[in-house]
Amino acid sequence: MLKILGKIALIIFVVEGLIMLALANFGTLIPRDLLPLVDAGFLSLLSFLPIFFWVIRPFVLARKTTSDALVKESAEKAAIIETVIEGIISIDDKGAIRTFNSAAEKIFGYTKSEVIGQSVNMLMIDDDSRHHDGYISKYSKTGVTNIMGVGRDLCGRRKDNSEFPMHLAVNKMKVSGKRMFVGVIRDLTEDIRTTNLLKEQVRELESRRKEVEEKQALLQKIMDNTGHGIVVFNRDLRLMAWNTTFLRLMDLDDEGYCEGMAIYDFFQLNLKDGDEYDQTIEEYVEDLRQKIKNRARKSEFSHDRMRPNGTIINAVQIIMRDGIVINTYRDVTAERKEEERIKTMALRDGLTGLANRRALNAQLDDMIDKYRHDDTPFILAYIDLDNFKSVNDTHGHAVGDNVLKFVAEILGKYTRKTDIGVRFGGDEFAIIFTGIDTIDLAIDRLTRIISDIKNKKTMDGMPLDIGASAGLACCPVDGKDVSGLMEVADKALYMAKGKGKGQVFYDDKN
Repeated sequence: MLKILGKIALIIFVVEGLIMLALANFGTLIPRDLLPLVDAGFLSLLSFLPIFFWVIRPFVLARKTTSDALVKESAEKAAIIETVIEGIISIDDKGAIRTFNSAAEKIFGYTKSEVIGQSVNMLMIDDDSRHHDGYISKYSKTGVTNIMGVGRDLCGRRKDNSEFPMHLAVNKMKVSGKRMFVGVIRDLTEDIRTTNLLKEQVRELESRRKEVEEKQALLQKIMDNTGHGIVVFNRDLRLMAWNTTFLRLMDLDDEGYCEGMAIYDFFQLNLKDGDEYDQTIEEYVEDLRQKIKNRARKSEFSHDRMRPNGTIINAVQIIMRDGIVINTYRDVTAERKEEERIKTMALRDGLTGLANRRALNAQLDDMIDKYRHDDTPFILAYIDLDNFKSVNDTHGHAVGDNVLKFVAEILGKYTRKTDIGVRFGGDEFAIIFTGIDTIDLAIDRLTRIISDIKNKKTMDGMPLDIGASAGLACCPVDGKDVSGLMEVADKALYMAKGKGKGQVFYDDKN
């Protein structure tokens, strides 16, 4: 436009020059009275045209700049519309499609040329199409509608006549004074598929969660109804599980315990007045950390602990390969008492309650070890009843058994708590005098024992005529091993009987 105006201005200047030249050469042909008017008027008109051009030129330039900007902005908007992932369709108030972006082409399968000018109903199923026509008609008549600016879900129809779920948001606008509607469309097929998949996964997870909860509840019931207390820690030594049996065994309530609590806090809650431990909690936890760190395979540790109430709790600690720590607790009070009873029976004479031969050997081994450790002396005495066989033969074994019980009582009368009385044969007895090395003291006690036995004249109304003989051996003087001491004591007993019975013999040549 500006180029054209410039050319016009140039032509005007040229024409003006030619006219001036013509007037100069042919002015005589024009009446003299009109010449000034022609000259002044025409030249003024011609002179005004360039001035007019240069005055309006800025306005023309501004208009062109604005027009170019609008064209550029329109192109940018069109480019944006073509690149968005939502389908964008505009229609007029008759429902005819005016614009159709690339995303809409992809969604519906139509090209722009196939739909421009066509009714938008071709993109909808019949039911939605009828509703849409009603919305347009109502808005055209009343200017009121409930779909403007509000999204809704409906069913679309593709070129291949397949139906699909879509979301439609409609807004109104005016273009060149004409009313138009713009619809933004999103294909919900993938969203619904993903949603359904997520719902299915949620249902599956919920089902698994319930299954896990049911198994956990069952496991907890099993744990709570077992006779073992159970406590489980993870590899970070935080509480994972515990049962009511544990709380009952430890005289605890459930208050304060929670999943995830640190093992230190757990054992702090367990402390009771009178409880005694070999380690502090800090030492125990550090020791456990080292066991977990150095584990090569599953390991197990067990120990008994006496509770203040007298019960004995056996604690077993199992460290799994993955570092899980399982502690089990069991009340073994009755078991330990039974074991002690069996042990006592194994080491005690069933008739007299004295230690038996097995206990004698074990005690002598212990005494020898003690002597080797701290030079503690002791004396072994063998005692044998005189004329006991005649009691059984004359009065029967019942009376004989009562005689043996009587002898056991006499041994208890003249021995200290640290001494050990033994019956290791039919009528054979022994005493271990601990912590003494004075033979005279042992001889004095044995003499009193022999005297009391000899002075017993009746048993169960039956006359008695029994006695006893004794022989001694001293550690370390007579030997520093069990077999050597027994041999010396046995020889001394033999010498006592050989010297007339009813006496104590000790070979003091050593």
